[in-house]
Formats: sequence, C-alpha cells, structure tokens
Amino acid sequence: MLFWNSLSRHATQVALNDVRFGDVSFAELDREADEWAARLAVHARRIGSSTGKLLLGIEIEARSPIITAYLGALKGGHPVILAEPGGLSKDSAIARRYRPNLILSMQGDECRVTEACSEGAELHPELALLLSTSGSTGDPRLVRLSRDALDSNARAISDYLGLTSADKAVTSLPLHYSYGLSVLHSHLAVGASIVLVDGSVADPQFKARTNAEGVTSLALVPHQIDLLHGRKIGIREFGAIRYVTQAGGRLGSARVKELALQARREGWEFFVMYGQTEAGPRIAYVPPAALAANADTIGRAIPGGRIWIADAQGAEVLQPGISGELVYEGPNVMFGYADQREDLARGREMTSLHTGDIAERTEAGFFRIVGRAKRFVKLYGLRISLDQIEARLTEAGVTTFAVGVDDRLVVLTLSADRSPEIADIVAKSFGLPRDDVVVQVIDEVPLLSNGKTDQRVLEATARRMLAQQAPRAASSIAQAMANATRVSEVAPSESFASLGGDSLGYLHVQMALEEQLGFVPEGWESMPLAELERLAPAAEPAGRGIRWSQVDLDIILRILAISCVILRHLDVRWQVQGGTYLLVALMGCSLARFQGNLLGTGFIGRVAWNLFYPVLPIYFLILTSYSMLRGEAGLPAWFLVANFARDFDAPILEPLWFISLYVQIALCALVAALIGPVRRLMQSNPFAFGVAATFLASAVAFAWRENLPDGVWQDHFKNPWPIAIGIETLPVSLPLACLGWAAASARSTLQKVLVTPLFVLCMVQFPVIQINYFIMVGAAILAVTWDLKVQMPTGLVWAARTLAASTLFVYLAHNGVLHFFKYGLALPALLGPTLSAILAVPTCFAIGLGLQVLFQWTERHVRRHFRRATATTSSIRLSSR
Repeated sequence: MLFWNSLSRHATQVALNDVRFGDVSFAELDREADEWAARLAVHARRIGSSTGKLLLGIEIEARSPIITAYLGALKGGHPVILAEPGGLSKDSAIARRYRPNLILSMQGDECRVTEACSEGAELHPELALLLSTSGSTGDPRLVRLSRDALDSNARAISDYLGLTSADKAVTSLPLHYSYGLSVLHSHLAVGASIVLVDGSVADPQFKARTNAEGVTSLALVPHQIDLLHGRKIGIREFGAIRYVTQAGGRLGSARVKELALQARREGWEFFVMYGQTEAGPRIAYVPPAALAANADTIGRAIPGGRIWIADAQGAEVLQPGISGELVYEGPNVMFGYADQREDLARGREMTSLHTGDIAERTEAGFFRIVGRAKRFVKLYGLRISLDQIEARLTEAGVTTFAVGVDDRLVVLTLSADRSPEIADIVAKSFGLPRDDVVVQVIDEVPLLSNGKTDQRVLEATARRMLAQQAPRAASSIAQAMANATRVSEVAPSESFASLGGDSLGYLHVQMALEEQLGFVPEGWESMPLAELERLAPAAEPAGRGIRWSQVDLDIILRILAISCVILRHLDVRWQVQGGTYLLVALMGCSLARFQGNLLGTGFIGRVAWNLFYPVLPIYFLILTSYSMLRGEAGLPAWFLVANFARDFDAPILEPLWFISLYVQIALCALVAALIGPVRRLMQSNPFAFGVAATFLASAVAFAWRENLPDGVWQDHFKNPWPIAIGIETLPVSLPLACLGWAAASARSTLQKVLVTPLFVLCMVQFPVIQINYFIMVGAAILAVTWDLKVQMPTGLVWAARTLAASTLFVYLAHNGVLHFFKYGLALPALLGPTLSAILAVPTCFAIGLGLQVLFQWTERHVRRHFRRATATTSSIRLSSR
C-alpha cells in the first residue's frame, strides 16, 4: 500500500510538530488528507474533468495545513506541480506553460485554493508529482514521477537509514526541493515525526527547537555544513541526533572524513548520499561504517536499485578503475521529462537513468564520480545547465564559456567591457544572486586539434582564476539583498518579500544576515531593510579586531576537571579534590546527549562500541606494556574492578581505577536499555528516566553506606573488608552519573528547577563532606541544566574544544608523566608546588594531544592496510573460482 494511503496505521503517533498549529497525529493527518481529497474531487467535477483528476500547483512550505493538502492530493490521485512560495505566480514560466487547474498556497494561517485554469488536462493515471529539474531557476522543464517512484524511494531511504517510528526529523531544507521532500516522505512512511521549522540551521532558535523537541536527525547540503563549520557549531549541539545525511552537491573528501570521525567519536552516524530529482531523488549512499575509507565515493545503490558504468558504446564496464557514464536502474526512475502540458499524458519512457556523471567502480565495490558528461553546475543543491547559460548569453550578443568548478559558476569571456552586463544577464535569467556569478576575462579560446573548444583547458583556467581570486568580503545587508533580488538599490523601507525574492535569494540573504548579525531574525524576509540594519552590532573600536564566540561552560569544566586530577596526583597538597567526580557527572550528561537516543531505540551494540572504543583497547595496551616492562598489573585492573580493590598492585597505574568505574557505569546504562520498559522510558521521556535512575541509585548508595561498619568510609583502603568500599566504588558514584543524565535531559523550566533537589539528594548521600566536591559537581550540573555559555575570543574557543576532546588521552597518560616528573626528575622538590603545577598541567595536555594524534594516525594506517589485505584476499578467491 502506498505510504500516503496507510497513514492511519500509526494512529496516535505525532506526524507533524508545528509550533504555530500544534501537533498533528497520523490519525488526524489521515482524516484531514481524506477531507482534502474529497474537496478536490468536487473541484474536478465542477471543471468537468473526464478522468476526475486535476492538475494541481502547490506552493509548499513547512506548515501543516499545506502539507496536509499535498497528501490529500496524492490520496486523490491528482498530479502535483510542487513549487516554492510564490513560484507559481501567473507570470512564472511553469504556470504559463503547464496551466495548473488550481493553485494551493498558504495565505496567513490558512491553505487557500485559487482557481487558475478551467481547461481539463490529459493526465497519466500513475502520474503523481512534477518537480523542476533545476529547482527555482526559471527552467520550466519538469520531471514526471509516478506514485510507485515516490513510494519506493521513501521506503528505500527509510530502509538504509534504519528509520523507525521513534525517529524525528526537522525541516532543515525547503520542501519544494526534492531532498527536503524525501525527508518528509521517508519519515511519514514509517510513522516517524517531522518537526516543522523555518530559518537557518545556524539560528539559535533552530538549535533550541531541535533540542526541545528531541530531533534525531539532520539533512544538510554542503553550504549548510560549511556554514556550521565556519560558525563552529557542532552536530552534538542540536540534541539527541542519531544520524546526519548529506546530499545536494559534492562535499570535499577531507570534510567527509572529518565528519565521519567526529560522528564515530560522538555517537551519531553520518550518511553521504547521491541522487537526482529524476530518481525521486535518491540513488546511492555510503554506509557510515565504510565512510572514512571511502570518503571520495557516492557508495552503493539504495535498496531495490542498481548502479552500473556504461562505456562509450553503452556496454557495462565491470573492471574497477575504468570510467564511464553512471547509470541507475530502479523503481524510482522517472517516467521521463515534460516540456509542455501535453507531455503529462505520456507514460513511462525510460527504465534506466543515464545520470550524466562520469564515474568509476572502486575495489571496494563502491562508485566514485570523476567528472560530468552533461554540463551543469549545482548551486545551493540546484542544477543549472551550462549550455543554457551560454545560449542565453549568445542571444544577448556575447560569446562566453560557462564552467562549473566544484559547484561554483564561472563565465569566461573575451569581452572585458561587458563583464558586468554578463553577470546581470545570468543572474536575472536564471534567478541567481548576483554574487554567485563569477565572470573572468580570457585572452583566447583554447582549441583542440579538430578545432573544437578544449573544455579541459577552460576548466583548468577557471579553476586557476578562482584560486587566485581574493576571498569575497562579507557584503552588507543592503548589498546582499540587492544581489539576491537582482535590483540596483534597495530603499530603507523595502523588504526581501516586497522585492519579490525567491528561494535562492532567500538562502543568499540568510547567510549575509548570519555573517552581519550573528543570527537570523524570525520573519526577516518581511522586515524593512532599515529595521534589519538597526539590528547590526556596533563596530568594534579600532585596533581591537578580536572576534568573540561562545563556548559551552561544560567544555571549560571538563578541562578544569582533568587539570584538577593532574594536580591531585602531583601531590601539591592543594585542595583540588573533586575533579574525578565532575567527570562522572559529565559522563552522565554525555550518555544522555549522545547515546540516549540510540539506547532508547535499542541500538545497544552500537552504543557499546561508542563507549568502549578506543577506551578499552588503549587501556589494555597500557596494562600489557606495563606487565612486559615492570611486572604484573594485578587481576583487579585486568578484570576492570580496580576501583573495588583494597590494594593496587601497581601504584603508577592506580589512577586508572577510574577506567573501571567508567566501564561499570557504561554497563549499567547498557543493561538498563536491555529492559523493555526502561528502554521505552529512555526514549519517550529521558528526563523521567534520569530522575528515576537518580532516586534508585541514591537508595542503593544509602543502603551500601548504612550496612558498612563504622569508620569504614574515612579510611576505606585500610578497612577489614576484602574490597575497598569508598567513594571510588560504583554504588557511591552512580548517582552522580544519573544526575548528569537528568540535567542533560531537562527541557522545560520546571524540569530544570527540579534538577536542584536531585543535586541536593546526591550530595546528601555522598560520604565525603568537602566543599570542593559540592562546587565541582554543582558547577557541572548547573552548566548543563541551563545550557550556560562562556564568551571567549574565537581562537580560544577552538583551543578549548580541542583540549576538551583530548581528555581521554590526557587521563590515560597523565600519571606516567607525573611519575617521571616526581621520581625521574624530582621536579616538585626542585621547583616547589607552584612551578611544578605550572609545568605539569600543560605537559600532560601536550602529551595527551600527541598520543591522540598518534592513535588516529595509527588507526588510519591499520584500517588502510586491512582494506588492502581484504581486497587482495577477495581477488584471490575470485580468481580461484
């Protein structure tokens, strides 16, 4: 059954989360879509359609009424031309050419129906959706997609992403864009929720909404990833993200590797995907586990599809490393193109899609794009034909050569005096912001021996000229608005909306606002230019030039905690206790933020891998090295119960008791997630789980304490029991981790206020009454609960995040460094406590950072050699068959 006809299966599950119109359940969505289908049938009868079907134009946006109307159109079998708001105005090329019967659009808070053409259209019975091949660039050619194409692609996407009804996406992309629409389709197909949000992913409001609603995924195009990277906004700042997808253009392999490694560290998955609108739109994806080693590929075909390489004669190329045109076959391939209304009656005209991309197969069985057969460039994820650009400029009487360089448009010309005119013609004809048209002058046209233009030389020339270009200065808000709307000047009273801006211009001005203001005001598109300019911060005094950014306070506290641990083990006799328990509380926060959704959805094995790798391999490597060089490390250390050991066999390894505690806390979380009701509570209400876990863990800690002999707590390493029973043990420390979970999960003001009595409960049962512990743990819980930030110079923010990311390696290495300081160099005796501390802390961090880099380098090389060995083995097996 087609997914839009089975919405009621998910009943009370929330389908659309709309802050303006409230939550819409699947049952409500199904009922309202049926009402729209009935309403549209009445319109069809009035028009006198012989088939009972209408040709609809829907100006879709992230609002539940218009989405409901769109689903009603699909239910009623009415083909839909999908467009951006304002994209189907009477003078638009698409509206003039295809003459939709009705236009549906949002007018205020209502979805309004406008009758546009009373002439019935001949429509193929399986035709469902019509999308522009190039987004909103004015090209009226449309892709004809069938009902089966939409349904099969939605289900294939939900299959390889592992979507379930527990997932929750956010409208980070416009819904008239095929990538954004596919997010809506794939989630509705499995009963998952969509949070409807406007604005940029870099907006504080966007991030706050994703956190508040528990969004589990982000769909991003390359310019959004670059924007987040430039603003130093990490994926983990968006809440309980389970995975991130990227499509809509090529992302550099270095950035892909960086994000793949970041995802593995932070407990989310990164999917790089490839597709075209002609395939509704998804064609291929790279499995996250293979991404770091295949960052320059598009991966493999989606479930139900097939990819192959065609040589110049159309025959399939089977050998790796041989390039040819990439061809895709699958149920989601379009019927064909439409260039006029009469084409909508035609059925399927192709079963395979020749993508126009030149690709090769890799040894691993994936596919790598190496060039383009069809000439087009992608801007903001939208395809623009280079041939059409050249044809339009030829009409204007100027000879040019349009080149696409890494999704940048460069127009090369011999006519230096007409460069500004060329940029204006392209911008106006194709709906592009003026700044996105780069015009460069060349002295001569490079030719091949047969007299044809040498496209390779042109591309190399354009690439060289782009590299030599000075970086573009951030344009003012007024200039950005003028460029985006293709006008010469913007009056102070005019707004983006009053100037008739489109979706590409929208993105262009958004990025300018982010650069100039540091945020994007809600409803900015309707705000007069003068009002927007008043929001700009005052210029910094001359000579300062320092750029400031915000960093989460818990990052600073993480650095402080490990610094306190170093000083404590340096024996400087300062009151610096409590750093370890600050780390325990932050561990609970991290479990909730980065692993909570995976635990709640049952991905126990993946969480175990995230928590124990690379901690345990490095830990056991240290134990093995010590045993070989110095003697046995002791069974408690090997069995990860060193925090319970009465005596530690190897004093230099004594601080590693914390690794035992870390593993024990992680195992508690994993075991809890194996219990069905507990796992469901983790997923549905993580704060309630945190509160319950804190109470239960505190009760166990209290019982543990009350059943011990008097005086044991004060001197637990000399107690008569066979094990240590003090503050290092799991029963005593677990409440702090549970408290951290609750703090990270608190969303409403009431929940955040309730964290305070939880903190008091934990501290009351904690056996050591010292102000250090209260301050350390209290600061961490306060920072996480209320999402406190610290204002710092941008360079220091980067340094703080780098140091915080290395704390694992610093902890594992620090006591070895301190042992050398104390016994090898006798520095504390020579320099005194203050100078020793000043030297020891940065040295431990430097050694930790160095070990982190060494580990990552070793890991890359081991994986590379393993892949080569695997490939060689596979080749031997194949050759022996």
